[in-house]
Amino acid sequence: MSWKKNGLSIILWAAFLLGSSAALIYFFYDTFLMWGYKGSACILPGTGMWLILLFLFLLIRGVGKILNERIKPASPVLLAVLEGVLHVGILAAGIGIRIFSMQYAGEEAAYFDMALVAEGSTIPQTVHGATYVYLHLLRGLFLLVGNKWMAGIWLQIVLQMIAAVLMYLAIGQIGGKMSGLTFMAAMMFLPTEILRGLTYSPDMMYLCIYAIGLVCVASFLNKYAEGEMVSIYDVIILVFSGAWIAFVCYLDISGISLPVMAVSALWLSRQKSEKKCANVWIGLCVLIGAAVLFYTGYLALYGYSCGKGIIDVWNSLIRLYAIKGYDELFWIGENGMTVSIVLYSGMLLAAFAYWAHRKSEKLSPWICAGLTLCILEYFHMPSAQLDSFGLMTYVAAILCGIGISESISFRRETNDGQALSGEVEEIQEEGTMQVEEGKVSGDMEFVDLGEGKKIQLIENPLPMPKKHVRKAMEYGFIPEEDMMHYDIEVDENDDYDI
Repeated sequence: MSWKKNGLSIILWAAFLLGSSAALIYFFYDTFLMWGYKGSACILPGTGMWLILLFLFLLIRGVGKILNERIKPASPVLLAVLEGVLHVGILAAGIGIRIFSMQYAGEEAAYFDMALVAEGSTIPQTVHGATYVYLHLLRGLFLLVGNKWMAGIWLQIVLQMIAAVLMYLAIGQIGGKMSGLTFMAAMMFLPTEILRGLTYSPDMMYLCIYAIGLVCVASFLNKYAEGEMVSIYDVIILVFSGAWIAFVCYLDISGISLPVMAVSALWLSRQKSEKKCANVWIGLCVLIGAAVLFYTGYLALYGYSCGKGIIDVWNSLIRLYAIKGYDELFWIGENGMTVSIVLYSGMLLAAFAYWAHRKSEKLSPWICAGLTLCILEYFHMPSAQLDSFGLMTYVAAILCGIGISESISFRRETNDGQALSGEVEEIQEEGTMQVEEGKVSGDMEFVDLGEGKKIQLIENPLPMPKKHVRKAMEYGFIPEEDMMHYDIEVDENDDYDI
């Protein structure tokens, strides 16, 4: 799925390029400053890395274009099998790493004690939805298997694996298979993610629910990529998706990144006609309207369960998610130097790859989600029980995957201009754009797609209908004017007919 470039997407790209460049350069600056260097010696490494990445991107595009014309593309079946093997292998390796790392299991807070099944024990009321639901989930688990501490750890691992599969499916629809694989690798192998999968916290439960919400957003974007008119069945799906997105937002403020991503449907690459754009507006209004309605219902339901009014619950949420300060270094996190360099370099490569194709791009929805999470982290708005840095790491990994896939993505064509590779959809979209912009006339033989690429327009091989000839009533014999009489005079004594 791709998005057409316009003024808004270019503004988002500029903000993304500026942010990723500043993060990479500052990270090198801070690292070399700690090593005892001063002045320009701290700035030059980051600037040099920026230039190296730009040169690497241009080199990949140049060499890849030559190889693309000489190497036959792989079979789609082979690519699907390879993707499946990589996916299963990464998932299995992640499970194995967590099993062998059980000695690092722990908890962020006293979740185990609060969820213990004991006489007279109750789950404490908390306005943070994810924590409240997570404690009920733990209590239900302990009712089934008993108050076993390791049961909660295994629950974390299972939830993390389910979330990984769901996120992979949703990311593959929006960002492509490569971005799904880079996300999966980051989630399975990053030390911080391994530790999160072995720690009592609502993180994994929330990520699992968030992944289902992302699947809903991906389904919404796929449905309205063509701008088709909604049916009653589609409205029901939209209402359910809005209800689930509202539930994700109720659990934690980080869920607001989902409706922000859904808004990117307004500039999907295949939205051409006014009618299609109007259908997208209708679908988006139904989705957001249902989310707002159900979010209010969740607040009212929680208020009823704890004996409070909806206004009191709303005020409690405002205090929970209020601005608590400012942190210019929120993006550093706990990933470590090597992981941070890889992530920031991949994000910068994705910023360069924005211009890999002339009219379409795949970064906009993820830039929207990433900027939303960055704003939340900058103002310290997430709760202490669940921060947004984990989601920010996932978005960074997804952007790295998009940068890789877009950098090595080329349109393969034969000498007669026929497309051969997996960019057929994009070629069709760009060709349609040029036809609509009046760049292709009816008697032209080629459609110019830029970058020296053309599509040859062949003649219609099917027989065309015969030209209609208007018929007129005619006679085989037309009499002369003197013959045009019918009264014949006879003699009065002529009684032949009697």
